[in-house]
Amino acid sequence: MKTALYVTDGSVDSALLLRAWLTRQPTNFCRITVVLPYSISPDEPLHKDVLRPVKEKALTLLQNWQSMLGDSQIWPMALEPFFATPEHALTIYLLLRHYDYWLTDNNPSPCGTELITHTSTQRTHLAAVSTYADGYSVPLNETTLESPAVQ
Repeated sequence: MKTALYVTDGSVDSALLLRAWLTRQPTNFCRITVVLPYSISPDEPLHKDVLRPVKEKALTLLQNWQSMLGDSQIWPMALEPFFATPEHALTIYLLLRHYDYWLTDNNPSPCGTELITHTSTQRTHLAAVSTYADGYSVPLNETTLESPAVQ
């Protein structure tokens, strides 16, 4: 079975993007690892009494996020809160585990772009269309995240 990695911020938008992408895929197309990076403020001590409630809050957020996926929950999915910045979480997961796909939204990640050149992971955009505030939608070029030239 194919595997995919999705590093999320736990937002409603990210859940809706993943849900829409999952509905366009064949059932059980791949096993998805969803990572929610979390951290503490720099002035907080690195102590279990500080980390435990932050981790529990991240886990609760991740479980609530998964509930927003609706019927898409039939997919094999691992939810993992991870103590790191989003960039470090992405780097660590791509280096330590093999993934066939790295699921991204429309926000490019410079560290991930460099990293996937060294792995066999294929970058896959969740959104095939970018919708602007005025409701005008433009298909995205899957490889460059740029809208096609208007002729």
